[in-house]
Amino acid sequence: QTQLFSTCRSDPGAFFIRRQTYYSTDANFDPLMYVRSAQTGAQVGCNNDGSGIGVDCRGVIPNIVGANVGPLDTAQRGSRLTGLATPRGVGLVFSDGILRSDGMRYNMRFQVP
Repeated sequence: QTQLFSTCRSDPGAFFIRRQTYYSTDANFDPLMYVRSAQTGAQVGCNNDGSGIGVDCRGVIPNIVGANVGPLDTAQRGSRLTGLATPRGVGLVFSDGILRSDGMRYNMRFQVP
């Protein structure tokens, strides 16, 4: 079966917080997601800034430090992988910053249609 992995707000229950000043003064948190196979450990899929037509992948800029509510970012930076068929299941799913581990807060939606 195919799977969906998403931090895009268009997918129910999914979101990410784009800016967390208590970790860093850098406001450009940018999640990258990749999935590894349970059978081989090989990378099965990877996504950065990929939403697709009609998908909202903007992050939340919190009004209060640590909150997951606030204005939406203007950039479509969320990660979304659709139609993956991982051999013998999912081994690992990583979602974090591109250049370093940023300690982002996110809620990933996993779905098997």
